[in-house]
Amino acid sequence: MRKYIASVIVGVAPALFTPTASSDDWGCQVLLCLSNPGGATQFGECVGPIEKLYRHLAKGRGFPTCDLAGSRDDGGSWAQQVYDPYDPCPNGLRPAWAGQYVVQGQTAPQQSNLPFRHVRYELTGEVRVSELQTGEEDGFAANAPIRACVGNQVGQYIEHVSSGDSVETYTVDVFDQVTWQNPQPPAAIDVYVNDTWERRVRY
Repeated sequence: MRKYIASVIVGVAPALFTPTASSDDWGCQVLLCLSNPGGATQFGECVGPIEKLYRHLAKGRGFPTCDLAGSRDDGGSWAQQVYDPYDPCPNGLRPAWAGQYVVQGQTAPQQSNLPFRHVRYELTGEVRVSELQTGEEDGFAANAPIRACVGNQVGQYIEHVSSGDSVETYTVDVFDQVTWQNPQPPAAIDVYVNDTWERRVRY
């Protein structure tokens, strides 16, 4: 029963938010509120416990626990602090490495009248660099530090970029799926339900 937050935590939720609830219930209140798909403070009963949590974490204190929900060791439910400006990639995708030139595309039939890269690939969108730091520039454009989440690699090609009298080359990796994430405030909480990542809550 400890594995199921819906039947354990939600089942005792009314008691958790009564004036007589013990201080030990706070960790369970926090987990219940963070697990809410509508947001950690969607309901008035959650505002106090969540604001207390943020003050608690701001002082460098540990994350409260909830014995009723179990733990990562027994396949239960829990939450933990993370410091990451990017959200986890959608299912089936993974983060590109920082500085990687990325574009979405697929293999294309051979056509002798097209530039070499287009003989091999039909590209969707523009080439961008994953996690390019602000102020850096490349042969395509100056980019914000966005991160790419990529699927399966289709292939790669060499891009030649003229700059004055010089020519620079870049290796561009082509993936069947590419999504881009903007950086966000890095302080966040990851919520796990039944030993499965559920959501990331930023604060």
